[in-house]
Amino acid sequence: MNKNRYRRVFSKRLGMLVAVAENVKSQGKRPGEGGGDANGAQFGVVSAMTSIALAMLILESGPAFAQALPTNGNVVAGQATISQPNGNTMHIDQGSQRTVIDWNTFNIGKGNTVQFNQPNAQAQALNRVTGGVPSNIQGSLLANGQVLIQNANGVLFGRGAVVNVGSLLATTKSIDVNAFMAGNPLALSATGKKAGVINEGEINAAGFVTLVGDQVRNSGSINAGAGGQVVLAAGDSATFALNNGQGISVTLTNATANALVENSGNIRAQDGTVLLTARGKDTLLKTVVNLSGVVRAGTVVADAGKTGDVTMTGAIDASGTAAGGKGGTVVLSGDRVGVFGNASINVKGDAAGGKVVLGGDSLGKLAGTDAARLLQDGVAFANFTQVDSGARIDAGALNGDGGFVETSGHKLNVQGTVTAAAPNGKSGHWLIDPTDITIGTGADAGYNGNLSGGFDAGTNNTATVRNTSINNALNNGTDVTITTASSGTATGNITQQGGADISKTGGAQRT
Repeated sequence: MNKNRYRRVFSKRLGMLVAVAENVKSQGKRPGEGGGDANGAQFGVVSAMTSIALAMLILESGPAFAQALPTNGNVVAGQATISQPNGNTMHIDQGSQRTVIDWNTFNIGKGNTVQFNQPNAQAQALNRVTGGVPSNIQGSLLANGQVLIQNANGVLFGRGAVVNVGSLLATTKSIDVNAFMAGNPLALSATGKKAGVINEGEINAAGFVTLVGDQVRNSGSINAGAGGQVVLAAGDSATFALNNGQGISVTLTNATANALVENSGNIRAQDGTVLLTARGKDTLLKTVVNLSGVVRAGTVVADAGKTGDVTMTGAIDASGTAAGGKGGTVVLSGDRVGVFGNASINVKGDAAGGKVVLGGDSLGKLAGTDAARLLQDGVAFANFTQVDSGARIDAGALNGDGGFVETSGHKLNVQGTVTAAAPNGKSGHWLIDPTDITIGTGADAGYNGNLSGGFDAGTNNTATVRNTSINNALNNGTDVTITTASSGTATGNITQQGGADISKTGGAQRT
């Protein structure tokens, strides 16, 4: 057998075909398990992993995954004691601030528990899995400190998994023991394998949750504590650093083929930050960051770099409507940015509205913000930005000044609702900033293609904004600026079609 050849088998767990080594046995489909629509739903997200050989996706096929607890633990640095008080519980009592444990396998079966007892919330335990099979966590993983799991073959937190830890890093990239023990920033290096990290369960952390692989998917729930951080990152290699033992920074240093970050579940970081970032090269999957679930945080950044796509069909909530609260910041940055269907972005505040930046930061509104810190290459000026007619962006304020919304892109199509209304304060601002623009009356000119294969502007080779979107923004209390000052090969024309009147018919005076 050629070890580099793969075939596709059906995974019951994921309800899809996956690429596996050619000698893996498939259990096939049960009666009534269909293959689904080959073209996907209209707003389906990318879920097929094509040529990536993720052995973790056929967990039901191998007997190794029946193991109830991690096996053959060997403490190679620091101090820790491993014990098993009963058949379904394992304790790791850590005696030093940092420890490294090598395991043959790191699996936790349903109904089983692994408990780390650590000196404090900043103590770290690095668990390296060397046995050549993915980690399958279906039970409980508990810790009062920081747990790091490194498995080059992949990590799965299954539907029944419950993780309650101080902080969590799960990665398929290698970690240098000496750098870890010295407390230095970690270089997460490629291993030559293509594997990912999947969460279908419940992950709770007081500090940070970071998942790093060639592909990263969350269909479960991830909850960081107040002011916590959640990072889902897909790339070939990365750096990971702890700042003052609390905050983290993750930077992708090399792109990977078929990079994908996908959230179809729930992510929450109360008053904290969420970063979903991917860097892809030579990719067959055009979309590299998919947001079909719900994200709630003070700052949310989806960063696909200068060549990747960001598609959103779900909800992002960075609002602060409690008394005295301020709206947060949301940034979608990539070569193509799409806010599709009935997607919603909410940065509404009580004392002040927040910021929403799609496809470009022309006025430098992000300077000095947490979002600017998370964007490793700044905001890419998008080639195409789409806001569907059913989508809504709200940067308003209840009792203070309205916020700011920017929709930029060389090609632009905005049909949805944009507001930064402030009935009891200064009006907010919507900036429309392409290279050419047409103000028209037509229905959604939209994208062509499909979301799973990438979308493009089709014959819409200019920016198109529906006049009713502008009128509605003015009437609800939002100032609107249309400019073609951004860079690009177009001539900077503003064209207003016949009948596409801009008419303010209600509300207080706006510009």
